[in-house]
Amino acid sequence: MFEYILFLNFMSNLLTLLVGVGLLWYIRRRTTQHASEHRPAGFWVRAICLGTDLAIIEIIALFLAYHGSLVMSGYITFIITLSYFFFFWLFFSATPAGMIARLRIAKDDGSNITPGQMFVRLGLCLFLFFGWVTMLFDVKKRTLHDIAARTKVVYAAEAHKPKAASRWDYVLLGIAAVLLVSLIAAGKIIL
Repeated sequence: MFEYILFLNFMSNLLTLLVGVGLLWYIRRRTTQHASEHRPAGFWVRAICLGTDLAIIEIIALFLAYHGSLVMSGYITFIITLSYFFFFWLFFSATPAGMIARLRIAKDDGSNITPGQMFVRLGLCLFLFFGWVTMLFDVKKRTLHDIAARTKVVYAAEAHKPKAASRWDYVLLGIAAVLLVSLIAAGKIIL
């Protein structure tokens, strides 16, 4: 029975992923003018990107966590979510869904975000989800985590290229990887 529920969860996330990617490709084709002008991304395109990214994270979590205990799978999903956004925001300034829609996270002046700004965005985005409401009233279409981190999400004409990372970025990713592997191992031991 449990495997059937996991299969249904996988299929629903796969369907969400396919629909999200299709919508983002459509948005990408329709917004070439926005990309050349670096306009801010609106609520719906960012919501579709978030839903698509969460479907990717859930599929990864299903493959890594389904043999462990339910408590450990919750921790594993949380670490995967943090690592996913940390990695893509820091190295590419966008998640894979944002790259499809040609979105980029930038400082208010248009340059790449710093690790400190990325941590502020990540913390507020994950723990204060209602911060998206500010986007509906802000002229620059910024969420609460954008305002606090002094960042913006804009359409980008150029391709996403990974930016150079410091050794501390790799240390943080290594810590997340060690924590994830230890949680997976602990989940298998508990069973």
